[in-house]
Amino acid sequence: MSVMKRSRDDGTTAWTVRWFTPAGKKRRKTFDRKRDAEDWLLEVRRRKRLGELALMDTREQSLREYAAEWFEAYSKPHHAASTQKQARSVWRLYLDEPLGDFTLGELCSDPFVIQRWQAALAAEKPTPTVLKAMHLLQSMLQRAVEWNRIPTNPARACRKPKQPRTKSATVIAPERVELMRQWLLEQGRVRDATLISVLAYSGLRPGEALALMWSDIGARNIRVTKSNSNGTIKDTKTGIERTVAIMQPLRDDLERLMAHKGYPSPEAPIFGNPSGGLLRSEDWANWRNRVFQPAAREAGLNAARPYDLRHTFVSLLIEEGRSPIYAAAQAGHSPTMCLNTYAHVFAEYIDEHGLPAVERVRTARQAIHERRRRPLARIDAPDNGENHDTLTAWRRLALVD
Repeated sequence: MSVMKRSRDDGTTAWTVRWFTPAGKKRRKTFDRKRDAEDWLLEVRRRKRLGELALMDTREQSLREYAAEWFEAYSKPHHAASTQKQARSVWRLYLDEPLGDFTLGELCSDPFVIQRWQAALAAEKPTPTVLKAMHLLQSMLQRAVEWNRIPTNPARACRKPKQPRTKSATVIAPERVELMRQWLLEQGRVRDATLISVLAYSGLRPGEALALMWSDIGARNIRVTKSNSNGTIKDTKTGIERTVAIMQPLRDDLERLMAHKGYPSPEAPIFGNPSGGLLRSEDWANWRNRVFQPAAREAGLNAARPYDLRHTFVSLLIEEGRSPIYAAAQAGHSPTMCLNTYAHVFAEYIDEHGLPAVERVRTARQAIHERRRRPLARIDAPDNGENHDTLTAWRRLALVD
């Protein structure tokens, strides 16, 4: 360990401290004043005497070096492939260039670095983007705390922008769900029609539906214990297992599909690929574009997503008079999220309740079965992105010639 004097290209003098880490790596730090260099050398010697030189070395690691380690040691084994891809994209676009050269120690000693970066990003990007970048940085630095690289997480001290208000859920009316389903059945696509039913009448997330096996279907409930991530089984989004009550129309659809498939093994995927394996991301994208979208257009929906069918299920429970706690438990999210997302639906039925969900589906199914050749009025997504097919529309929805 030593302090060395050197001259910079601009004619000024610099003082450099050189030392070796416990792992034998060379380290150096440059100061403008000799006094500061000598103080740093004393600190290095003190840390070495106390056995803390390795911790001191990790604080000199750049955020870019640490991020590479974080992606490999933490993100890769703990995150789904889609989550890893998104995290790497956020890092590359918003974090790498402005913060990558800062050391962990510099970020801890001057949290205003992060605050300045956040302010600059907020001036160019919308709030959701800023929050994504901040959450990624905070997650990275929290692991650094747990790995004893830094004493505190500097990202926690930065006040984040407020989360924008959650948009109201786009609800697809049961009549339109049944028109999609009937159109697929008329083409002999029993599996596809049943997948529509599962998404709309059990509220499963697409990944949860694609992970279902026949053994998950009980006498009265569907056991939701896993999710399909690009053909690999993983935990549900929340990591919590749940059961969802099966309404009779959905049970009828599942029994029809089981018979159509020749009563497969209990461990076989319900919505697997032709070889019996789980669908991958590209398979789901193909299904969405080649099966769901044509069926949605046939039902008069030009801007629908498979995920919107999940909103249909929750709205049916609310119309039935179920509490936010029950609806949230069935959907697998928190009561707070349920209230925020479906506030407009709760407001619609605050003083009265409609038909029970099973009767609501049966009525819609019978109407479509009897008059399936009469198209519904086409609905396009409004320019402002607001909900365009709410429960109010359910009441006045009529089949037209």
